[in-house]
Amino acid sequence: QARAQAGKGWSLWEQKRYEEASVAFENAGSKHTQPENCVTAFVKAGDARLAAGQYEKARENYRRVTATWPAHPLAAQAMYQSGVTSLLAAQPDAARGFFKKTEKDFPQSPFASQAALQQAELLKTEGKWDPALDQYRRIAAQYTNTAVRASAVHQQGLILYRTRQWNAALESFSSVYTNYPDSAEAPQALYMRGFCRDELGDAEGALAICLSFIEKYPDSVWAPEVFFWIGERYYNRGDYAKAQAAFLDIAGRFPKHELTDDALFWAG
Repeated sequence: QARAQAGKGWSLWEQKRYEEASVAFENAGSKHTQPENCVTAFVKAGDARLAAGQYEKARENYRRVTATWPAHPLAAQAMYQSGVTSLLAAQPDAARGFFKKTEKDFPQSPFASQAALQQAELLKTEGKWDPALDQYRRIAAQYTNTAVRASAVHQQGLILYRTRQWNAALESFSSVYTNYPDSAEAPQALYMRGFCRDELGDAEGALAICLSFIEKYPDSVWAPEVFFWIGERYYNRGDYAKAQAAFLDIAGRFPKHELTDDALFWAG
């Protein structure tokens, strides 16, 4: 019966029938006698409740795992997911508590570094720039995972740029692009170097960097923003043909992007 309920849960999960799937996984967890199977079932029940938007019930499933089987390898995931659930339920203080506990209780788990990043993101969302910077610096120094370090250094750059610390921001973005060229953050770090150079008064250097970004990542999610920036720079210097081309590139490549209407206006 336990195996049948678990199989039913996975089938419903694949059909995106999350609430029904959660009930099946909960039934499987209650019927299983082996801890390994119980933990897997209750974690998956939590995931299904989370996907269904039932945050309190999701957290209860995760709590059963962390309270009953705290030494199980999936307990770290359950604790971290409790934090994610609290975030989605608009309970940032509770989320912060779960993320801190994930780092403290499961320091060797891959979820520890993710929990650290979530704590930093909470500080950033709250506009607490200096504590957020300190957190990202701690993460970059403490964790050895390349993707985590790249993210932490890049986020430092974004905060420094927002707080108008152009030279320090440029240093962070250059570090990401040079040391982590295959990271998800590398493309944005490339053009943000250009934005920093522009703020520092190097208009030609900034334009060259942004043009190199477009050449390398023409279909990037950040390309419309860079195309628009390039169009503005050409427009302001009176090079209207190149400005028009940049604005029309946005409309042609990204017709549903939020910048498309403005781009068409300026092209006109």
